[in-house]
Amino acid sequence: MNNSKNIFILLVTSFLLWDCANRLPPGGGPIDTTRPRIISTSPEDGTKNFKGNRISVKFNRYVDERSFEESVFISPYIGEIEFEWSGKEVEINFLDKLRDNTTYFINIGTDVIDKQNSLNMIDSYSFAFSTGNEIDAGYIKGKVFPRVDGAKVNGIMVFAYILSSEDTINPALRKPDFITQTGKDGSFLFAHIPYGIYRLIAVRDEYRNLLYDIEVDEYGVQSKIINITPTDTICRGVNLKLAKEDTTGPALVKVGPVDQHHIIAEFSESIDPVSIKPSALSIKDTVDNIELYIYSAYLLTSSPKSVVVVTALQDSTKIYRFIANNIRDTAGNVIREKFNSSVFQGSGKAYILEPELSTVSITDSCKDVEPQEEIKIVFSDAIKEKKDFAFVFNDKGEEVPLRKKWLNDAVFLIKPEYELKGSTWHKLRLDLYKLISWNDLKFKDSVKFYSFETIDAESYSSISGMVCFDSTTLENCYVLAKKIGSNVRTYKVKADNRGNFVFPNLVEGKYVLQAFIDRNGNGEYDAGRPYPFEYSETLSDVSDTLNVRARWPLEGVILNWFKD
Repeated sequence: MNNSKNIFILLVTSFLLWDCANRLPPGGGPIDTTRPRIISTSPEDGTKNFKGNRISVKFNRYVDERSFEESVFISPYIGEIEFEWSGKEVEINFLDKLRDNTTYFINIGTDVIDKQNSLNMIDSYSFAFSTGNEIDAGYIKGKVFPRVDGAKVNGIMVFAYILSSEDTINPALRKPDFITQTGKDGSFLFAHIPYGIYRLIAVRDEYRNLLYDIEVDEYGVQSKIINITPTDTICRGVNLKLAKEDTTGPALVKVGPVDQHHIIAEFSESIDPVSIKPSALSIKDTVDNIELYIYSAYLLTSSPKSVVVVTALQDSTKIYRFIANNIRDTAGNVIREKFNSSVFQGSGKAYILEPELSTVSITDSCKDVEPQEEIKIVFSDAIKEKKDFAFVFNDKGEEVPLRKKWLNDAVFLIKPEYELKGSTWHKLRLDLYKLISWNDLKFKDSVKFYSFETIDAESYSSISGMVCFDSTTLENCYVLAKKIGSNVRTYKVKADNRGNFVFPNLVEGKYVLQAFIDRNGNGEYDAGRPYPFEYSETLSDVSDTLNVRARWPLEGVILNWFKD
């Protein structure tokens, strides 16, 4: 009898060990890339007259319990809940009584991962049930687009608020009425929500607190009113592009000397180059309070957070205080007085006197230069006397009309007034002898030449088509063609009032298109604000990827405002 009992226990133990072992990845062979997904729920989606106090969710594989529990969002708020796990299934127990005649919306986000390979769900999953004999019939469908091209958009929270007669919603203080999460492509869905006017805010919720934390979280807001009614139960094409608010002025991080006549001031964020000028800066020695003269100040070419300051001769035995007044960041915020000064030791390092040509954006004898390419010329030091010194000539020796601009005291830009002839050699001439640096010195090289060949016109192609939108006019509609893969860049054209657009002279490659309505006429997409609320500008969905081949124009491309 004892032997039989021991054999039985051994068999049971072996079975349990075998079952546990099968949850682990097999040794060798291909990695299991099956992602977790929900295969059933109880109650089922759309259930009416629900009377229970628990629901269950079943997966196709074992999932990490904590990742699931942190990814469940129930609207309206349901009070405390508890989780009971049994293999691939979990029960969610409601500790408080459910409201009568109420539709509950359950969303399970994409942060749920499996135990085997930590793979997450591709799309969020939602279902709804009602404690009454009717279930809410409202739907909102849309997509979230990244702030920076290529950034991930899965798992973005989308908050929905029902608006009352007074719009006082501050998402930094009030949690949403309904919550969902985006799938892999940024798409989201609110299903079975009540009739009403809605405010939608997409939030990259860094703190996972279901609140919008300004300057921490990225956000995206709708472009028009969303009103769900018995006769209009579905709102499609709600496209939300992420942005990030910046309401804090820059701070001076540190100041350091480069040599006897140059210092570099580093700030906490990118600086508006227009705000950088000697009159906005001051340097005084900390003992005698004598001011050190500033000849020039400009943004460092390699870093938008760093400013080069050209000074009179520094005394290496003295400590100087540098003060930045009225310097602004790229969002227009002025530097904070508490963080606008720093001290540094004067430098005794000798200064290389003669100015030099640091870089030119084209190299000598380069090919495939675009027919209207902007050429950037960077100098080693500030230029004081800025005479006309840059010229371009075609293969016949004729001078090409140029647009010319000093970006700052050390950077000069030129661009042809019209497109240059393709497959043709041109020559850039820089008469450096005409320029004088801040300290009245000239360049060692008097003239520099750069030959370049424009790209073959036969290697270009084009995209033309129409933007389709639910409006009789598409005034101020801009279309963007974003080249993806290598040599990423974005082209922009303005469509006519019927939505027709043409992108000429595109290089070979893969492109996606997207359009927006420029309400304020500044030529750029504006993202709106969460609070005080401002609508964003209307943004289209992106096109399918378009493969542009040389000499094969793509015509008749239709850019729909949203994809169903």
